[in-house]
Amino acid sequence: MIEPQPSPDVRARVADALLLRPHGRRIEGRLFAMEQLGLAYLAAACRKEGFSARIIDGCLQPDEYDREIAGLKNGDYSVIGYPLYSENLKRVSTDVLELRGRGVSTHITVGNHLPTLCASAIRGEGEGTFVDLLRRLRADCILSGVEGITYRDESEIKANSARPNVSDLDTLPFPARDTLELVLAAGNVPLIYSSRGCNARCDFCSVHKFFNASPAGAWRGRSRDGDIAEGFRSSGVRFRG
Repeated sequence: MIEPQPSPDVRARVADALLLRPHGRRIEGRLFAMEQLGLAYLAAACRKEGFSARIIDGCLQPDEYDREIAGLKNGDYSVIGYPLYSENLKRVSTDVLELRGRGVSTHITVGNHLPTLCASAIRGEGEGTFVDLLRRLRADCILSGVEGITYRDESEIKANSARPNVSDLDTLPFPARDTLELVLAAGNVPLIYSSRGCNARCDFCSVHKFFNASPAGAWRGRSRDGDIAEGFRSSGVRFRG
């Protein structure tokens, strides 16, 4: 039997998932030099399910981010994920267009409150959806069964059914603190989510619309023990006894 040979533009995988936040202007400095907990939770969810995930935060590692975009090739990752905001929309679009212009066809997905471009967009809370998407991409399966995504199928845009939000926040793995040393070096502190959702209905805010677009979107709080355990973990404090 003749084994299939890899394409010359495909190389050994660096990780299953690459999670990116682009850097902004130099003057923004410390304002954005804080943890991106969305990416940290996605990385933790991937690792819990046996997938490798790499975080590169351009706000903390601008030079490394630029090197990664410049050198990225097909086969490095199964999926690339970006959190999308109005502030970084132009930069994400520019970088994705650069990758596509170089022939990089890796699946790129976006999440957060403003997912509008790339191969797919994750709607609502992303941990379960991102892992499901990664699993199907690795198995070369169709995406019609992935709850919580909107994706491009050739010239058609398809929106799958919404994935319910996580009802028990204590079931989530603690976020991956890959960038914590850089955050502390920049003069900032670890972040902790003690709840998700919001009971308010402010006209100017997208939070309640974001969470209520999926089932079980009401406010949910973590247990006191869960908050304390993550606080000690993220601060490096350990009990002796």
